Amino acid sequence: MNKQEFLEKEVVKDFIDWIIPRISEKIGFSHLYYNSKKNTPWSCNSIYNAYKNYTWGGKTYDENEIILEEIKQKSRSALNNKDVENTIKYSISILEWGGVTRSNKNKLESKGEKILSYYNNSIRILNTDTVDLTDDFSEIIMNSGLQKFIHFY
Repeated sequence: MNKQEFLEKEVVKDFIDWIIPRISEKIGFSHLYYNSKKNTPWSCNSIYNAYKNYTWGGKTYDENEIILEEIKQKSRSALNNKDVENTIKYSISILEWGGVTRSNKNKLESKGEKILSYYNNSIRILNTDTVDLTDDFSEIIMNSGLQKFIHFY
């Protein structure tokens, strides 16, 4: 199944129809949870309101977007220039931003020179226009830490 086939599924069309008014605040909802790290409650009443209330690392969505854009540009440059050292360096900086360095850092560093082919292959396989959703994706480490870099492409 490719992207177009997926988008043509009735259930996907239904979901799109359902979510659009929740993004635009035409239909609100109430969501509340307790942020144990900050020891405070967090709430939102629409997807847009969640975006406005978003923080990560003490920074707003827009502030984080600036940080990630810089990492993205440097990451792309390193990968495109076949610069193994900086590809690993900026991959680790993404992990640090996301707070997920623990075992992911070692996985990245252990790839060494193979990091370039790993990323290029992963980017090709996960291309949203050509991805095969029946693939088992066993060639790719699928976790939030290691997918952050691939997301930039």
